[in-house]
Amino acid sequence: MYSPKDIEINNDGNLFVVYNHYIEQITPNAESKILIGGEGNIGGKFTYAEDSAISSNGDIYVVDYGNHRIQTFQKKHSNTTNKLLIIAGGGPFPGNKLWDATQFCAYLAYRVALYRGFIKDETVMISSPYTEVDLDGNQVCDDIIEANTKNLQQLFLSWVKEVDNLYIYIVNHGGYEQLM
Repeated sequence: MYSPKDIEINNDGNLFVVYNHYIEQITPNAESKILIGGEGNIGGKFTYAEDSAISSNGDIYVVDYGNHRIQTFQKKHSNTTNKLLIIAGGGPFPGNKLWDATQFCAYLAYRVALYRGFIKDETVMISSPYTEVDLDGNQVCDDIIEANTKNLQQLFLSWVKEVDNLYIYIVNHGGYEQLM
């Protein structure tokens, strides 16, 4: 931990330490984990987090100095597991005049999901013909899987046993009687 800027404590006795681009949680048992963060400008990322506050219901407010904003992170009040699948159909075939708009809408939906509390590694997948895109600013092109029937079947089969709520956002479904 380098150059802590703020320390808060919640009603459960957990410490929240703000430093650089991260919020670290330290439990009363001295277990620590990075709760939120990473350098960047999308939801959940910071460019020099400077200050924080915790509301009585457990929501965390963070002053993101470098991005000139305050981010709010709501405490998860249930043990439900949510997944979000964003499908950008159609693809960049000749004559598809909607592809640029389709990509834009899918990428925007992804960013909105991050701002609304979906966590990339656990709950957000985006499907598109282009997979070499870094949507979350981590310098790795690992946010998109190729849109095909095999990948969708694998996702659904793996998620069906572990998910309470599945949200699907489809933009430009691919044509008459086609999903992609």
